[in-house]
Amino acid sequence: MQTEKIVGWALLGCGLLICLTALLGAHGIFTGGAQPNQLMRMDAIVVTIPAQPPTFPGGTVEVMKAEAATHFISLMFAYILNVFVLLVGGKVAGIGVLMLREMKFVAKGG
Repeated sequence: MQTEKIVGWALLGCGLLICLTALLGAHGIFTGGAQPNQLMRMDAIVVTIPAQPPTFPGGTVEVMKAEAATHFISLMFAYILNVFVLLVGGKVAGIGVLMLREMKFVAKGG
C-alpha cells in the first residue's frame, strides 16, 4: 500500500512536470522567444490568373512567401507536438492520481 502511494506521487509529479515543460515550450515558441524546429522547406505559394484582355493582362500572384510558408508549417508542427506532449503528461498525472486514491469496497449482505 505504501509503495502504491510513492509511485502515485512520483507519477503525479512527473505528469505535472511534463505538462509544465510542454506549456513553457509552447509559450516560448508562440511568443517569439524561441524558434520552432524547421522540418521542411516550402516554396512560395503562387496562383496563376488567366488573362482577361480588356481589363487584366494575366500573370501570377504570390499568395504566401516561401519563408512565411515554412514558418507556418513549423508553427503548426510545434503546436501539434506540444498538444501531444500535454496530453501524455495529463494521462501520466491521471494515472498517478488513480494510484493515490484509496479504494473502499463495501460488501452488501444478502
